[in-house]
Amino acid sequence: MQANITPFPNEQAHTESLSKEPGAESPVVKNVLSVEELRRDKSLWYKLHIFMYDLRNYRSNNDARSRLDCVVNEYYVGLPYFTEDEAQKLLHTTTDILKGETLGDAIKTFCTAKLEHRIKNRMKETGDYRVCAAHDLAPIFERAFRVNTKDLSKNKGFMRLMGKGGLQAVENGEVWKGLGK
Repeated sequence: MQANITPFPNEQAHTESLSKEPGAESPVVKNVLSVEELRRDKSLWYKLHIFMYDLRNYRSNNDARSRLDCVVNEYYVGLPYFTEDEAQKLLHTTTDILKGETLGDAIKTFCTAKLEHRIKNRMKETGDYRVCAAHDLAPIFERAFRVNTKDLSKNKGFMRLMGKGGLQAVENGEVWKGLGK
């Protein structure tokens, strides 16, 4: 039995963003963003990096644990990190151009296929069914947004800004120029 899992809080809204072009065999997603377009929203891009940092550092960082423990969205794409509008932007960002896959598609695929199988195996072995933020969720986001988690913790500017202003640093006027390369 397969669970009906959807990364879209309002499945109807996602379905409505699909329309069938005349003569097309499959629906075409409208209002999707590229990673490059998402990157232009400095505040969202910054918060996304904090989110990815927190996923990798849940056990070792009390602030990361506090923020992640506040999330009530089953895929963690929600408050306190992201507003509903920001969450929808993220879920509708094209993360695999060749496949036309969005972040929402990637999460849905992971949860319905790989995670379901893994949960069954882990339940038999340990009785623990929980998702691991660092091992299950972080790689999805890091691949999707082309971020190396080690770059986050090694970037002194990012770490200072996160420590100083938390999630609202950029919204409160602080400047973050990104990780640089």
